This record gives sequence, structure tokens and C-alpha cells, in this order.
Amino acid sequence: MNAICHRSIHEIDASLWDSIVPENEPFHSHKFVSVNEDAEVENSKFWYILFYDQDQLVATTVLSAFVISLDLFIGDNGIIKLIKKINPDFFKTKILVCGLLVSLGQSNLVIISDNYTKDVLFELSSKMDEICIRERIKNQAIKEFKEKYLRKMDCACDNGFLKVSSIPYMSLEIRWKYFDEYLSDMRHTFKRQVRNSLRKIRKTVPAVKQITNEMLSGIFDSEIVLLSQHMCPPDLCCALYLKVMERATTKLETLNDLFCKFY
Repeated sequence: MNAICHRSIHEIDASLWDSIVPENEPFHSHKFVSVNEDAEVENSKFWYILFYDQDQLVATTVLSAFVISLDLFIGDNGIIKLIKKINPDFFKTKILVCGLLVSLGQSNLVIISDNYTKDVLFELSSKMDEICIRERIKNQAIKEFKEKYLRKMDCACDNGFLKVSSIPYMSLEIRWKYFDEYLSDMRHTFKRQVRNSLRKIRKTVPAVKQITNEMLSGIFDSEIVLLSQHMCPPDLCCALYLKVMERATTKLETLNDLFCKFY
């Protein structure tokens, strides 16, 4: 096993990187990874590792170094708030993560076969140790794995990693063909909130007045995407996102306007 490390995703040919990325892993694509690097979210540093078995590419991964606040995992009770008030940086520490700073429930570690997992994780651990020593980083982690992948990652514990729970992650199976079907399945309280929000949007955003009811009832993967483009250009989308993040009690990162514009 040979592991080659790069400091920029732009040093790696996109077709080579994407050649082993599954279709259902869009957050490990060369394009998405490039957006994260170029946007410089949270002033992160990046490393990209390509793993070869002789001349065959068998795995790729992204490493991100950034500052994390450990109170993210221990709650925000009265004692925690008091400590943070006295010393705002008390819980902050630098960490090297196998994965992107943007937390979307993805692992950013692609291995083409389970047969390579043990060797890849051994080489990965060695590379992470080297970077941590050079960059003076005390903590490292490999994130985030859904239930069906956890057993495959057990051998990471042989390299000194501990298995812990991540921050909450939710997924929703899209079983509705039309937006009205989705809306009708909601409980009355939530349904009323959505309809009130749509009425407010039509009043405050002129472009929305041109959108027909047929578009609102369109299928999720085309008309609803088109609707969002009419309603929410990047600048507005970023402003609304930041408003939501101001009220968030659990957050790993806050994306910047460059990320919204790039993607």
C-alpha cells in the first residue's frame, strides 16, 4: 500500500479522484471538495490522500484541520455557560479530522473494497500522526459513519481510535411525488406554518409572484429546485442561513458567503 499526500485538491486530476467515488456520495466529489477548500470555511487546512495498491487507486480521503469547541459534545448547561463566560476559549482545541469540516453525515473516506480497509486505515493513521506532529495538533478523529458502515471501521480501534457518537443526524426518505402530497402529510400545526411562510414569501419577494401553483406542486427534483433558484439567490440564501445559525444550539461549523456563492 502506497499513500500519496497532496495539499490542494487542485493538484489532483478531477477524473482520477472521481473515478472511485460512488454516485450516491456527492459530498466526496472533486467539485464539492474543491468548494470547501476554495471557500476557506473556518480557516481550515486541508490534506488529500490517495491510496494505491501498486498502480491501482483503491481509496481516497480528505483531512481537515480546524478549531473545534468541545462543549458541542457535552451540552450547554449552567456550569458550561459560566465557564465559557469566564473563559470563552476554554473548550476550544485544534483537531485533525478525516473528513470535511462541513458536516453532512458523510465520511469522506472512499475505499473500493472491504479487502483494503485494514491496510488503508493503518496508512491513514500513520499519515494523520505525521501531520499532527508537524502541525502541533493534539486531537484527531475519523468521521462520520452511518450504522451500516460502523462494523467495517472497527479495525480503526486497532490504531488507537475510540468509537464515539457524533452530533445528531437525520435523514428523510422522499416518498412524495408532489409538494402538495408532502404538505398534506404534515400535522396541522406545521402545515399552517409552511403555508403562512409561502404567503409571506409571495408578498416580500417580487419574483415569486410569477411562480404558478403548478410549479409549487411540481416534483421535488426539478420544479422545486427551480423554485428555490427564483426565490433565493446566493446572497439571500447565505443571509437566511446565517440567521438560522445564530439560533442554533448545536453546530460544528458556520459556512461563509464564499461557500454559498461557489456552490
